[in-house]
Amino acid sequence: GTTRDLIVPLIQKTGLKAGVDVGAAYCPERVIPGQALKELTGNDRVVGAIAVFRAEVGNFPPRMLQLLRSFADQAVIAIENVRLFNETKEALERQTATAEILRVISGSITDTQPVFDAIVNSAQRLLGGKTVVLVLPAAMLWLGIEREL
Repeated sequence: GTTRDLIVPLIQKTGLKAGVDVGAAYCPERVIPGQALKELTGNDRVVGAIAVFRAEVGNFPPRMLQLLRSFADQAVIAIENVRLFNETKEALERQTATAEILRVISGSITDTQPVFDAIVNSAQRLLGGKTVVLVLPAAMLWLGIEREL
């Protein structure tokens, strides 16, 4: 995985030996599938750590501390980039859905059905394929539902 393929080679490029001069370990965090970023940014529990050890008592060499700072900085940047990318993607999806509905409205001045279809289709896309039902007040009366909107 990432530790073996990316982190260990970065450690070795500095001249340090993984498992000898510095330890590298992987600890999975259980998250809801597809919600890793939300878990990383929204939870107040620790979801990751960088731990170092030495075989002998003493301070860590400055190059090792610099490497650790670099790893931590890169992790923060990566998490923030993913968050910004996802926010931008979601905003674009909402804007695209709105533009599609407005396009249908402008082309269906006398026929409301295409507009309602576009609203339902856009909502379905934004909600990840979930079932979407559009109920209009007149339909609510026809169905015997009596409540104000």
